[in-house]
Amino acid sequence: MENIRYYKAPAYYLFSLIKERKRIWHMAVSDFKNQYLKSYMGMFWAFFQPLIMIVIISLVIAGGLRGSGRLLPGNVPFVVYFVCGYVSWLFFADMLSRCSDSISSFSYLISKVDFPLFILPLVKIISVFFVHLAMVSAAFLIAYLNGFYPVWHWFQIIYFMFCAVMLMIGVSWLMASISMFIDDVRKVMPVFIQLGFWSTPIFWSFDMFPKWAQDLLKLNPAYYIVNGYRESLIYGRVFWEDPYLTLYFWGVTLFFLAVGSITYRNTRPHFAEVI
Repeated sequence: MENIRYYKAPAYYLFSLIKERKRIWHMAVSDFKNQYLKSYMGMFWAFFQPLIMIVIISLVIAGGLRGSGRLLPGNVPFVVYFVCGYVSWLFFADMLSRCSDSISSFSYLISKVDFPLFILPLVKIISVFFVHLAMVSAAFLIAYLNGFYPVWHWFQIIYFMFCAVMLMIGVSWLMASISMFIDDVRKVMPVFIQLGFWSTPIFWSFDMFPKWAQDLLKLNPAYYIVNGYRESLIYGRVFWEDPYLTLYFWGVTLFFLAVGSITYRNTRPHFAEVI
């Protein structure tokens, strides 16, 4: 089934995801239930940590701003600025964390030669997506309570969700395949997530850096997602107003989709040897 030429791998696996959509949905719902609904407090803990982080950071930074609670650009209330960035980053980080071992976590399926293991990262992504929808709803509410009323730009969030998912499919194919042979990949992932958190404009203003530093930080593909959420909910800008950044992001995404699919294609026959 997966014995295909390497240059056909990206298109083959992407179209196969569509064909496997019913199986993916069923497994994603099951994974979500096991992850969050298995215990009475499962959903509570899924939201508790992000909410505590939002409260602490908002209080600390707002206090450091002499109680103004505001952060430029645009004289935007800090809590809105932070929540928009943090919710989008949390989605990105959760997908990265859970997808890096998405194949090994279903080890009982690896021995089934005819099972399409390439769908497993998307299963994890959809499972995380359910929680993310609730977090986005909370971000909408916080923005509304702070005087940001719904406009059509808010629907642009759907586009940036799609961007994050497509990037993460490619990254997870790569990381999940490599982690089957190098266990350190999973152990080092929290370090990369922490580095990404501090190098992405989540609770600090991007404009505080010189232009050369801004250009460097924009190389982080997570910037496109985080900034996109913020531009949509707060500043009312559309993504095509920054065509070069958009082209760069999709170039990086296509790169990871190609490398990830080819890596999976080449390593899949050897998974059963290392479980």
